[in-house]
Amino acid sequence: MLFDVTRRELADVFGEDRLAAIPATAFPPAAADTGGACLLRSVV
Repeated sequence: MLFDVTRRELADVFGEDRLAAIPATAFPPAAADTGGACLLRSVV
């Protein structure tokens, strides 16, 4: 099940200091199209 979650909503639940931003370049090319990478790219 997929649903929309904003950064603000995550910060409200977990706290701003518990969130981290990972640049797209952190994923090696072989992992760029995995389910996990796609899920992480969808978080705004």
